[in-house]
Amino acid sequence: MTAQHPEDLPFFRPRLLDQIIARLSHDQPVLIVGGPKMGKSSLLAKLKTRAPNLAVEDDCSPEDAIEHIKMRTPICMTVDVSHYGQLKQYRQGCFWVPLTNLTPKMLETTLSEGHIAWAVTVGHPYLSDQHRQQRELLDDHTFRARCSALLSAHPKEKSILDRLNRMATTLDPAERYQSLRAAAISDLKPRLDWLVCAGLVTRLIHGDRPGVTSVPIW
Repeated sequence: MTAQHPEDLPFFRPRLLDQIIARLSHDQPVLIVGGPKMGKSSLLAKLKTRAPNLAVEDDCSPEDAIEHIKMRTPICMTVDVSHYGQLKQYRQGCFWVPLTNLTPKMLETTLSEGHIAWAVTVGHPYLSDQHRQQRELLDDHTFRARCSALLSAHPKEKSILDRLNRMATTLDPAERYQSLRAAAISDLKPRLDWLVCAGLVTRLIHGDRPGVTSVPIW
């Protein structure tokens, strides 16, 4: 089966694209950070189609990203979430875009009626696209391997995800979040922020309380 190009995939973030174009038009650098298959390249492909004269750099090195931010270069850059901690300190000098999983509303707007993609995938863009097309995951083993390698390099975040995955299936997202808080995990919020940007956890308000759900990759 032939893999699709980013520009051929469904596009879930039109409002974000408008924001990026506006920031670049006002000479502000844009830094998009995200995990495997979170839609970084798709965003750049749409940007190049909408505004071909704007500068972009996919898979930018953290050193180049920092230099562009310091120089206030109007360029849209994507970087892997593995550089999240290093680059977060520069977020005040750019339009900082940590990609997160999709909301049910974003999926309902983009996908045809009747699909249950969010319930099945918890909003991960790559998984949602594959579910929409009702086929096996493209390059499935490679995708899972990339997620595994990412977690291996972040053992403290992995322990939080492991804890989430061990929780009883009867717990709702808000109860899962409260369980994490009750565990007195050090630096829970920034570690959850990283997991959310990596696409491994979805964080949404459940009822009137914050909730978290792990993405069913394995």
